[in-house]
Parts: sequence; structure tokens; C-alpha cells
Amino acid sequence: MKKLFKGIYIILGIIFLGVGIIGIVLPVLPTTPFVLLASFCLAKGSDRINNRFKKTKIYREYILNFKENGLTKKQKIRIVLTADLMLLASGYFVNNFHVRIFLFCLALIKTAVIFRIKTNAGEPA
Repeated sequence: MKKLFKGIYIILGIIFLGVGIIGIVLPVLPTTPFVLLASFCLAKGSDRINNRFKKTKIYREYILNFKENGLTKKQKIRIVLTADLMLLASGYFVNNFHVRIFLFCLALIKTAVIFRIKTNAGEPA
């Protein structure tokens, strides 16, 4: 059973990493949260794969920088505005009151989480 869960974590890690890489190219998708999820899943799934992932440029650029420095105000605002635009568009096209309430709550939670992350006073790279 333990091997099954490790396999699931590895598969999820690879999926999240793929979405994170797509987010590098498409500004609509946030890269860092997906790469963070990938890192978490790969760490749970396999030490060998996780160690290999930690040697990549993606890990150094998105995870290490995030862990050591946090985010700048400009990055936080960009993340919040991009995500809010996506949630607003979703709320516009969905004609269901409960889904709209859920999206609104999601936006509030997302904003609270983003602004709890350490703020780096420097300019983004």
C-alpha cells in the first residue's frame, strides 16, 4: 500500500511540474504554486527523484528563491490580480449562485494566503 501512495505522489508531482512549466510560458497560470506542489509530491514520492528535481534550474529559480527571499509586493499584486481576473471570469460565465459564492470565498482565502508570505523589499529578478 505504501508503494501505491508513493507512486501516486510521483505521478501528481510530475503533473504539477508539467502545469508549472506551462505556467512559465503562459502568464495566466501561476508557476510557483504548481512547482511548490510538485516539490512536495516528489519529496513524498521518491528521494531519488526529489534530489534530482532539486538540481534543476526550475527548482532553484522558483522554489529556492521563494523559500529564501519570499515575494516582492509587485509579485504579490500580480499574482492576486491575475488570479482574481480568472475567478471573476469564471464567476461571470457560471450561472450558479453557490459557485459564485465559492469563487468569492476562494478569492478571499487566496489573497490572505498570498499576503501572509514573507515580503521581499528588493526588485524581482
